[in-house]
Amino acid sequence: MKIILMRHGKPDFDFARWINAGDFARIAHEYDTAQLADTPPAHAISTARQCQAVVCSDLIRSALSASALGREDVVFTSPLFRESPLPYPDSGSFSLSLSVWAVVLRIAWFAGYAQNGESYSAARQRAQVATEHLTQLAAEHGSVLLVGHGIMNRLLGRALRQQGWQETQVPGSAHWSCGIYERTTG
Repeated sequence: MKIILMRHGKPDFDFARWINAGDFARIAHEYDTAQLADTPPAHAISTARQCQAVVCSDLIRSALSASALGREDVVFTSPLFRESPLPYPDSGSFSLSLSVWAVVLRIAWFAGYAQNGESYSAARQRAQVATEHLTQLAAEHGSVLLVGHGIMNRLLGRALRQQGWQETQVPGSAHWSCGIYERTTG
């Protein structure tokens, strides 16, 4: 059995702009509804074609990426696979670039900060449940492609390894990169 966790394509979104904390809810919505700004490289398309079943998160960049890969035959779409959103404060007047905010808030998230979002612990628990679905689909279809998201794919990979899956390709952080996990049946 094989599970491939692929990160979605690059969203058409400006990470260079400066925002204050009060802008974060609006910016998060913009990111979650952005179209794609790139097309998949040949190796991503080739990898996607290897799988018998395709799964997506319920965020548009996941479905658009599956379609760009030539895989519109999605068998399961679920919020279980969506990215764990960045936490953010409700207000604040100082501004930072969005890319700096993302780094600072993700580090804070790993340290336990979860205001306006999902905690790291809850995301790890969700990843455990999501891997059960992926494992069932892999047992049914032989191979599964999840077109997902960076942090959640890493949490899913960790959960798969804990369940005895072998990581045969380490996931990268770039858009369209993937991790590959295999397990023998029996």
